[in-house]
Amino acid sequence: MFGGGYGFYGTRNFTSDTYIADGNIVINESYKKDKYKTIIKVVDKKVVEKKVLKNGSFTFWLKYGEFQKERSNGTTHKIIRYSNKTGKGKDGLCVRKDYKLEGYSGTCYTFFCNGRLLWQKFKYDNNVIGYYARHNHNQVIGIRPDRKALFLIEGSKLNFKGNGEGEPFLYNTLGYNGQKWNLSATECSYIFYDKRGRIKEKGNFVNNQRSGEWTENYRKYFFINGVKVNKKLFNAPPESIDPQVVLNEPNAQARSMLLKKIGLERVVEKCKGKLIHKDEKGHKLYDFPIKNRLDHYHFQNEYATEEEDRYDNNHLRILQVICTTTKENYFLRVPALPKWNTCESARQGTFNGFDPNAKPINFERET
Repeated sequence: MFGGGYGFYGTRNFTSDTYIADGNIVINESYKKDKYKTIIKVVDKKVVEKKVLKNGSFTFWLKYGEFQKERSNGTTHKIIRYSNKTGKGKDGLCVRKDYKLEGYSGTCYTFFCNGRLLWQKFKYDNNVIGYYARHNHNQVIGIRPDRKALFLIEGSKLNFKGNGEGEPFLYNTLGYNGQKWNLSATECSYIFYDKRGRIKEKGNFVNNQRSGEWTENYRKYFFINGVKVNKKLFNAPPESIDPQVVLNEPNAQARSMLLKKIGLERVVEKCKGKLIHKDEKGHKLYDFPIKNRLDHYHFQNEYATEEEDRYDNNHLRILQVICTTTKENYFLRVPALPKWNTCESARQGTFNGFDPNAKPINFERET
């Protein structure tokens, strides 16, 4: 079916070039048992609308400058709006998808703006709203179809990861760096309940590190600054931990965790530590006398004299640095050698593997 005019639309299935100013172009096709119809609407020599029907129901509908809709199984599941005529912030991608939330059937509605998941809600088949999540809010409460508790997620300015497929954010691991349900850059906690109201999953992130008491499939675990510890150490009062044990801890991450738990000041006092340098950034360099250990740094004579090497073998040097983003303190082991006697030289050494001949690295911005 063609209207008269001058618009040009190519030669698909036509015997000659076709021109049309106003009207519709209808293309009928068949594939296996399905029948397809494409309708293209032209106004003033311009294509303004395109609709594709499968067996009488549309699967694709595009109105230029307004929206684009896609259907699957007869249900509109994806809408992109190109203009804001309502003044209510409706522009963006809206996805509607049939899904199961923890085994319960329903529909997930997701709205994106500028590529970001702005809000999402899940509605069960019995019309109960399972949850409503909105970008930068501080809490999401999830319930079951019988309105019993399902989950609770809390944090500072929650950022819900999502993609154009429209699945519930709980099941999208994209961008989480392996940290499930870590939805905040600073602090986030979550609890998932079973049908009997018992805690099945529980966790807490602080500055992207696991912290506190965790539950995974009903089993409890304990973390201090991202380090997994036993319950006895987790509950141990700081004053009950031997500072010398902290210094002798071979694992750098575990040693840093213990230093935070009992406090560096107490370790310095009990282990006869000495502050040898500090700078305007708040970094501090400490030196501790220890017994000779095989796992300490041992440099060749080309890097240190015999006397310096002996000193390094009987001392442990700790650099305390402050993260510019989280303001957290971190404790780094550095060689007890003259080459790294200042905070900055020791910090530079952590970047280049303590190569005495390496050139300093200068950062435009540290994060």
